Amino acid sequence: KGVKPLFELPLVGYVNSLAFAKSGKFLVAGVGKEPRLGRWGSLPTARHGVALHPLHLS
Repeated sequence: KGVKPLFELPLVGYVNSLAFAKSGKFLVAGVGKEPRLGRWGSLPTARHGVALHPLHLS
């Protein structure tokens, strides 16, 4: 048993939050230059923002 990735998102930055839309059709990710719980690293090329990824599950 374990966790297997379904897909990869082409993002630069730290994913600090994940949520599914109520409809189940989108994955919403909060992305930032630094990790949410500390400044363990910094990615200067990253931008703070929200990424929406459509889900096509069968």
